[in-house]
Amino acid sequence: MSFIGGGDSGHVIGPGQTQNWIFTWNNSGWQGNTFNEPQPLNPNASLAYSAGSVVMNPNGTYSLSWSVKNTSAFATVYNLQTSSN
Repeated sequence: MSFIGGGDSGHVIGPGQTQNWIFTWNNSGWQGNTFNEPQPLNPNASLAYSAGSVVMNPNGTYSLSWSVKNTSAFATVYNLQTSSN
């Protein structure tokens, strides 16, 4: 598995909130299996995430949608970890 630049850090999400994300490569073609995961940074934080659809765009790039939900009773900070094999 290799890291793909495009992960991000320092996102804040409130209790019970859901945030939706779309990840798109800048170059065309399939880039292999891709994993997008939220990394909670607060003690006792709990995040759920789910994968959405994969779309081939007219310019030959692919977009992957997914969402993160804060299942904690408090706001938390998280990083996005994106990798591909």
